Amino acid sequence: MRARFGYRSLHTKLVLFILIFLVVPFLLIGNYWYTKFTDTIEANVIQSSKQLIEQIHDRLNESFVDLEKTTSPVLIAPLAQQFLELDGDSVYEHYKLSQRIEKELFSSIVHNRNDIAGLSLVRNDGMTITNFSKQSALTGFETYKDSLHRNTYSDRNFKIEGVRSFDRIPLLTITRNLNHLSKDDRNALFIIDLNFATLAKILEKTKPSEEGFMWLLDADNRIVYHPDANRQGQRIDLSDIARMKDLQEDYTISRNNKDKTLIVYRKSEVTGWLLIAEVPLREPLKELVNLRNITIVTGLLIVVFILVAFGGFTLSLTHSINVLKRLMKRAELGDMNVRAPEHGTVEILSLNNSFNKMVAEIKRLVEIVHVAELKEKEMEIRQIESVLHAMQSQINPHFLYNTLEMVGSMAMQAGYRPINEMLHAIAKMFRYNVRNPQEIVNLESEIEHTAIYLDIQKARFPDLTIEMQLVHAEIRHIRTVRICIQPLIENVFIHGYDKHGRRPIYIGIFGTKTDNAYVLRIEDKGGGMPKEKRDELNDAFQHMTIKDIVKDNPFMTQSIGLWNVHSRIRMTFDKPYGLFIASSDANGTVLEVILPLSDDSD
Repeated sequence: MRARFGYRSLHTKLVLFILIFLVVPFLLIGNYWYTKFTDTIEANVIQSSKQLIEQIHDRLNESFVDLEKTTSPVLIAPLAQQFLELDGDSVYEHYKLSQRIEKELFSSIVHNRNDIAGLSLVRNDGMTITNFSKQSALTGFETYKDSLHRNTYSDRNFKIEGVRSFDRIPLLTITRNLNHLSKDDRNALFIIDLNFATLAKILEKTKPSEEGFMWLLDADNRIVYHPDANRQGQRIDLSDIARMKDLQEDYTISRNNKDKTLIVYRKSEVTGWLLIAEVPLREPLKELVNLRNITIVTGLLIVVFILVAFGGFTLSLTHSINVLKRLMKRAELGDMNVRAPEHGTVEILSLNNSFNKMVAEIKRLVEIVHVAELKEKEMEIRQIESVLHAMQSQINPHFLYNTLEMVGSMAMQAGYRPINEMLHAIAKMFRYNVRNPQEIVNLESEIEHTAIYLDIQKARFPDLTIEMQLVHAEIRHIRTVRICIQPLIENVFIHGYDKHGRRPIYIGIFGTKTDNAYVLRIEDKGGGMPKEKRDELNDAFQHMTIKDIVKDNPFMTQSIGLWNVHSRIRMTFDKPYGLFIASSDANGTVLEVILPLSDDSD
């Protein structure tokens, strides 16, 4: 480790020193400070939000408890009992009683509560006394008349029904049962309509933060109030809401991508409502993030300043050394005319003078050697290298396929006959492949080589069906280039089957002699290729010239196997010989190899 560090340049050592002893500690301490400060701010936001929601919770509870106490005298008032006993046909008595109830009962309640929009008494036969709107009272009765069946002795006779709208005025309706003290069949519904805007103003004015807000959810998971007016009245069916109601925890932190939202909630024991406050934590942390960014920028500026200061201190030294290094590299490459500058510090000047003397002496020694002797030695070296490469090219193939034969014999002795047969086949293929690929051979040799390859593939794919219909007396006299059929079969496995996710099931090889050529057909049942690709390849095969083979060609990367075989056949036998794709679709491909007829093949 120490040795590796010693070989680094002064600039690298300087940068590493600053990173290790300045930047890394700065980042670690800054990250620790940011994390702790963030936790502290989040804790303060949670505490303040809990205190705020507790205040709103207590205020709402006090308001509803006070309303319950204020309206309770109506339930036992003599005037209310007279309303229950009043004959439905007595219009005048109904009018006089309405005036007294509104003056003696309703006015005192409304006087103490400015949030009450209306009070109504509605009997089950439709008789109504109200200080607000008879239509509103009847509508409320039809909506909440099921509350008349509530057992007032076992249940709390104060039910918050929900928010409804009358003449575009949102009303929070509360119902209470009014029962006759002696007659069970005489009862009415006491409807208390609160101006919902008053409650909404309380929640709007007490926002937990600039972007935060509060909302209310009733006992039936229906939104009572939300800053988004479109969501009011919607029923929320979320497991999170149930968890909020059941758990002892009174807050949670929701994470959405990189943003975190604090959700504080409090369930009212009086109304059964869930008061929820949502506070995006990015808002209180915004100043902290800005401070962090300023700190990072300041730290980077300090680092840059230190780098510039140290860089200026070592610039002249490192620059002179780098110049000398580049000059030595040029001299190493044979440029003996390079000269180091004759200026700088004493140490650098001494190094430059020594370098100049060394280069001059080397140049003088090189010029002494005769140019002819150098060329002669160079030729001898190249001849020796050529012999060595030739010997190596003979030794390595023989070593490899002899090794395969030896391993096959060992497998045979161990009783693994299939492995022996496969290794023997691979050795035969290798021995065939190491010969000159441009050598002209007969088609029979290529078919025998391909048969060995198919035997190996048959061992891999037992379901593979191989069909060959060839006349050996014919193909023995058909000329072709070495290793041209096996790559086409390999192309079938790769592009016909494997590329389409299919297991190889069929390979067919058929031969037909025509008047002008011998056509070898290779058939498969793979996935084929698009018609556009087939036409493009056939057009390239037909019009290919020697220039197309030598220059960069897109088919050398797209269809390298087909293009390689076609190029070698076309270069050897010229037009019209080569490849042709007869058909290709989802049912398979038929590829034709067109080869010349020999003089003795008739």
